[in-house]
Amino acid sequence: MSVADIFMPSVASLNAGITDPSFMSHGPSRVDRRREQVSQALEEARRWATNASEHLLKQFPAWELRTEAFGQSPAWAIIEKPMNGNRTS
Repeated sequence: MSVADIFMPSVASLNAGITDPSFMSHGPSRVDRRREQVSQALEEARRWATNASEHLLKQFPAWELRTEAFGQSPAWAIIEKPMNGNRTS
């Protein structure tokens, strides 16, 4: 399991309480940039998980491995991930 430590606020929370029109004109581009950063972080987490799996399989070819990548607080992702591999939420 690899976890990208990301935070992506909702568009509604970004816009909550903002009344300055000049700020709003910059809002979507900031959101788009953040979405791109989140996407890149998740892709990097997937690459880390895949590389780790390949390395382990070289050492332990009889093992059956599955890779997973999440975008979340790493500590919470580990705590919330049950040992049997099924997500509860």
